[in-house]
Amino acid sequence: MFEYKSRHLPVYAALLLAALLLGFFLFPQKVMTLRDEANYLGVAGFLLEHHSLDFSKSLERHDGLIPWFADHNGRKVPLHPLGLSFLSLPFLALLGMKGAYLLQLLLFFLGGFFFERLLARRGLPSAYLLLYFLFPPFILYSRFFLADMPSVTCCLGALYFLHRKEIRPGTAFGGMVCLGMAFVIKPVNALFIAPLALWALSKTVPARTWASLAVLTITGAGFVGLQLALNHAFTGHALEFSYQTGAMFGPENIRESAPFYLLALGLCYPAMLAGLWPLLRNREGFLLAAFGCGFLFYSFFSYIDYDANPLLSLVRGQRYLLPYDAILLLGYAALLNRWRFFDGLFRRLFVPLILLACLAYLGLGMKLHKFASDNRTMLDWIYSHVREDDDAVIIYNTDSAEFIHGLYGKRNYRMIFSGEEFEAVYRDISGSYKRILISETNHPYRKGPHYLDPLLKSLDFGDYTVEAHLEKPPFNLLLLSHR
Repeated sequence: MFEYKSRHLPVYAALLLAALLLGFFLFPQKVMTLRDEANYLGVAGFLLEHHSLDFSKSLERHDGLIPWFADHNGRKVPLHPLGLSFLSLPFLALLGMKGAYLLQLLLFFLGGFFFERLLARRGLPSAYLLLYFLFPPFILYSRFFLADMPSVTCCLGALYFLHRKEIRPGTAFGGMVCLGMAFVIKPVNALFIAPLALWALSKTVPARTWASLAVLTITGAGFVGLQLALNHAFTGHALEFSYQTGAMFGPENIRESAPFYLLALGLCYPAMLAGLWPLLRNREGFLLAAFGCGFLFYSFFSYIDYDANPLLSLVRGQRYLLPYDAILLLGYAALLNRWRFFDGLFRRLFVPLILLACLAYLGLGMKLHKFASDNRTMLDWIYSHVREDDDAVIIYNTDSAEFIHGLYGKRNYRMIFSGEEFEAVYRDISGSYKRILISETNHPYRKGPHYLDPLLKSLDFGDYTVEAHLEKPPFNLLLLSHR
């Protein structure tokens, strides 16, 4: 009774989408939980409010929208690529922050559609679609406003349009739009894009399908030109990207990163790395090249998102490898399909596994809702004590940007990066405002120097007195009022 039936695929898809949306609306994300989200959402908020690419205005107006800037040739530019922020503008304008998170879920679901179509083209049962919808890193990152899951969707879309026997003008256009979006959302996706684009060109040139070739080159050139124009507008140089990884990139990192990724890819699904073998047998060199380039690049990258739970670390740590996970899953599906046991297992248990996926989406929504409860407590405390029309200022460090942000309300914001900077800012604004709210978040990885504890111990508040204080490690909040 639980056996998979291909004619019921739209019903299964509708059930998955309903579970995604139910989890989204039952457990909405009212507060950011990752610092990168604060930047992506802040850039989108700035674009909506100011209709300008001069992001230095955010600093001048102390609007708290963009927490992190990079300094390029004297210009202040956002630390992250802008593609995702641009893509989210209609959703943010219509539904606010909730709309941006809804966009992530819809893109996750669209990626599943592309994955199913790629399975069908390879002659594999659509039942293996569950490999996508049950993959723990995909489930996790579908609920964060980050560039990683949209990158997966764009890369799978490009494969769907371009990886075929004959590339026609329509599919050439669709494929290059997907590749172009993947590039603008996250330029390092070029590691995936370049092998696929070269493969598509190698199919069109010998076949002399000149219309398709023209569409490929013109559309691709358009997106490259867009990225170069953005580079020039922000950094002053067309070939200098606004976000760089140089400080976290080096051969010394391979000793930690490469073994971690090998372990994560081998254990998230049993022996998932063996999914490379069918790609090798099918001579899909461009997919192997894309996977190899991505794996090697991130093996030289120092940042891995660890968790106190080792198993959760294997899931969280794959954030940057998600597009390459999708490649592996296609090969892994082909590998499993070679054994009748797995093929029969997927078919017979398809419906229970679909229900398991639905429960996973609801459970993750509940877990993230609970995980963000401390951030919500801080947010509510701060914005209830400091109103929009108050003569007040909020001083906070970068780790507090998840719950202190311009999207939560218009206030006077001063973000600092160090204890020394706090002393300078505090001296500068003392006496200028009736009330000062100071926030410091002390995560274990943060080395300090800390500034709020010393201030509280000194009891030297100048012309101010303590109006309210909330300490809930790692969070520390202090509200001062002018005498």
